[in-house]
Amino acid sequence: MKKHTLLFLSVFISLISFAQTSGLQKTEQPEEEERQTDSACGGTERWSVKVMTDALASSVNYAPLQSTVAGLLAITTPFPDPYMIRQAGIESNTYQITCNITVKKEETDADCHLVLSDGTHTLIGEIPNAACSTAVSSAHAFQYAAARSFIDAHIAMGNVNNVNIGQVTITGVAFIDPPHGQTGAAPNNIELHPILDIHFASSAAPPIAAFTPSSPPACVGKTIVLTDNSLNSPSSWTWTMTGASPASSNLQSPSITYSTPGTYTVTLVSSNTHGSSTAVSHTITVNPIPAVPTITDNGNVLTSSASSGNQWYASGGAIGGSTAQTYTASANSTYYVSVTNSYGCSSSSAPITISNTGISSIADNDVLNIFPNPANGLVTINFSGLSRHISIEIFNDLGQLIYSEKRNESLKESSKTIDLGAFQAGIYLFKIAGDEKVFIKKIFLQKQ
Repeated sequence: MKKHTLLFLSVFISLISFAQTSGLQKTEQPEEEERQTDSACGGTERWSVKVMTDALASSVNYAPLQSTVAGLLAITTPFPDPYMIRQAGIESNTYQITCNITVKKEETDADCHLVLSDGTHTLIGEIPNAACSTAVSSAHAFQYAAARSFIDAHIAMGNVNNVNIGQVTITGVAFIDPPHGQTGAAPNNIELHPILDIHFASSAAPPIAAFTPSSPPACVGKTIVLTDNSLNSPSSWTWTMTGASPASSNLQSPSITYSTPGTYTVTLVSSNTHGSSTAVSHTITVNPIPAVPTITDNGNVLTSSASSGNQWYASGGAIGGSTAQTYTASANSTYYVSVTNSYGCSSSSAPITISNTGISSIADNDVLNIFPNPANGLVTINFSGLSRHISIEIFNDLGQLIYSEKRNESLKESSKTIDLGAFQAGIYLFKIAGDEKVFIKKIFLQKQ
């Protein structure tokens, strides 16, 4: 009996030892902070928005709005869709807050994850890794690198759950993150992602230079506005714009022009009482403009010297639908044509004044007459002695062609009645062209 008991105890002890050494015990799983790709650098959900490489990044206002942790949590946000584009009015804003950092985590997507707290509320701030292939193309990569350098200098490496440094002032772009168990997440899912600047609140810092040229295309002779977006309250600006007019400026947001096509570099250094920023530069590609068009007037038929890219204008503005090389003036006005090339750059002609489109632009005669005038719907054209081949065109008061017909038969003592009853009351221009002459007459259409 003793032998059997000893054998049982020996087997039981061996099983316990095996369980402890074979890893059968439960392994604690780390919290999932970011859904990622197979790469150790970069995530998936709305990643281009996070690193400012999305198509709408240029819409972001980099002049920071002053706020607080609680203030950001009070913003009403849509429920985040992993595939939604940048949300205007929220993610197009930059905010600056003063807070404490309580937690720092090194994410598997290489982001630096910070929990930002005001003592009661928390939200997340993240700094992308500027060396990431998906972030290095961002115009703000140098700001990511500077912000991470601050963190590395003042907080220990790796994950730190009890960060103990002084209050910091953080500037970042608002971001709505799909919830996935993040440490410190705000109830409205808002984050500052990316963080563009961070410094101790008790110590002032020199500016971080940043600017945005006005939207392309940039064209020869077209004014380009350079909008300053520098952080940390700069008080002076030094611009270098080689090849531009002016070539330098100390204005906060100067306007420049270029007289020659090419690629040019613009550089800004911004300063305050605490020092000067590192110089930041952008290149601007300046495109050629088309040749200035000229207008030929032939019986109120205006012809542009440009075969394409035309838009006709009258005193009241652009004439809708009038983009052909020719335009028939149907009213007394000042006209010009603007020509746009494949770069999106435009040139405009000198204006031409038309003052002979009155109702008696042609008189009824035994060769041609059009009646009645005013008309209620039916208009009759009588031809007598015109050439064999004629064309009839009718234009409304916008210069749009509403009726066209070519007649090739013998027209001696012939007539044509046209029904305008389907058209609105107004002024209509009849253009009758023969082999040798063009006749134009304005007809008033009135509805009873």
